Amino acid sequence: MTKANQSGRDADPRRTIPLNSARWRKLRAYILNESPMCEHCMARGILTPATDVDHISGDPSDNSMANLQSLCHSCHSIKTARDHGKNVAMGCDLNGMPLDPSHPWYRRSDAVLAAQQGIVCQKSRGADGDRPAAPPFLNPKSEV
Repeated sequence: MTKANQSGRDADPRRTIPLNSARWRKLRAYILNESPMCEHCMARGILTPATDVDHISGDPSDNSMANLQSLCHSCHSIKTARDHGKNVAMGCDLNGMPLDPSHPWYRRSDAVLAAQQGIVCQKSRGADGDRPAAPPFLNPKSEV
């Protein structure tokens, strides 16, 4: 007796544990038990029960605990679409903040990254050497 052709998620040759196997169900239950809330929603301050287990790297052959995360179905669908190269927009919350955790507003600035790495940033100095030069329209001594 031969197996039927696999399709969908199980067709990925990198997948080492079939999604319908007892081994995957046990691993999935363990991950959801350890982290019952959606990790992406929690990063945005929203409490949503997790329903899906996601491979963070996108590599279904890496089933290490460090590569698995709990997500709600919505966040898992969005992440999977992005992993497959689709452009996904998430919108904004009631305060106008982007819902997308990878939105540029949530990225650390170069100054913050430099401070964390112990790099000293030099500020621009004005002609007197101690304060930055003000634009002419803000400088009361300027005759514009």
